[in-house]
Amino acid sequence: MNLRSIQKILRFYSLIRKCFLVFIVIGGFLATSSVVFDFFIPLLVRDVIDGLARLELRLNTIYLLGSLYALSFVLTYAGDQIYLKAKYKAVADLSSRIFSQSFFFPWQKLKQQGFAYYATLINH
Repeated sequence: MNLRSIQKILRFYSLIRKCFLVFIVIGGFLATSSVVFDFFIPLLVRDVIDGLARLELRLNTIYLLGSLYALSFVLTYAGDQIYLKAKYKAVADLSSRIFSQSFFFPWQKLKQQGFAYYATLINH
């Protein structure tokens, strides 16, 4: 990925309204929060297995492990819902803005210069 590709991505995200973009970013972080929990879960599982090997039942570690799984599930689910809802609203808003401006689109110039002109307008 080069600098030009990053500029195109940033230019596209600048078209999305800030209120939708904030919720998309927050939802994305919450949806990927399980990556952080995946670092701690194997450590707790190892501690439980070590305790069972010594014939000890460590209920605190089991409760912590269960709550970590539950928290991971809830945050991932909530993040997915926030992300998808904000993404849907952003798409609807962007398409309605594009459609409202299409009435003022230079159709005659498009017919003369072809669809390459239309692609140039979209890219710039």
